[in-house]
Amino acid sequence: MIFSGFGLRKRLTASFTVVIGLMVLLAALAYIRIDGLNNEISAIVKERYPKTAIANNIKAQVSEISRSMLGILIMTDAGQIKAEIAAIDKVSVANNESISKLDQILTDEQGRAQLKTIVEIRDKFRPLQQTFVTLVNDDKKDEAQLKYLFSIRPLQKKYFEALDAFVAYQNSQMESAGDESARIARQTELL
Repeated sequence: MIFSGFGLRKRLTASFTVVIGLMVLLAALAYIRIDGLNNEISAIVKERYPKTAIANNIKAQVSEISRSMLGILIMTDAGQIKAEIAAIDKVSVANNESISKLDQILTDEQGRAQLKTIVEIRDKFRPLQQTFVTLVNDDKKDEAQLKYLFSIRPLQKKYFEALDAFVAYQNSQMESAGDESARIARQTELL
C-alpha cells in the first residue's frame, strides 16, 4: 500500500485530506445541482407563468368587452350605454397593453408565431368592435346586434382558440421546466 512507509500521523493527515477533498467535491456538485434547480424554478416563475397569466388576462378582457356589448344591446338608458362604451374603450386599451407586454417578453419562435396569430385576430376584431360602437351611437341597435352575432362572435371564438393554444403551449413549457426541476432534484438527492 502507498501509506505503508508513512507514520501514523502522515497516514491520518493524508486520509483526512482525501475525505475533506471528497466532501468539498460533493458540496460543489450539490451547489451546481441546486443552482440548476434554482434556474429551472426561476424560468417557471419569472418567464413562463407571467406569459400564461397575461394571456388569460387578455382572454378575460375580450370576455369583458363581449359582455359590455351584450349589455348595450339590452340597455335602454343612454347613460348606461355610454358607460358601457367607455368601459369597452378602457378595456381595449388595457388589452393592447397586455399584448404589447407579451410582445416584449416572448423570445421563442413558437410563442412569437402564436402571438402573431393573436395580433392578427385582434386587428380584425377592433374594426368590428368600432363598427358596433358606431352603430350603437347612431341608434342602430338592430344592426349592431347582427354585427355582434354574425361578425364579432365568430371572430371572438377564433380569438379565444388562439389564446387557448398559446396558454396550452406555455403550460407545456412550464411542465417541461417542472420535469427538469424534478430530475435535477432527484440527482441532487443522490449526492
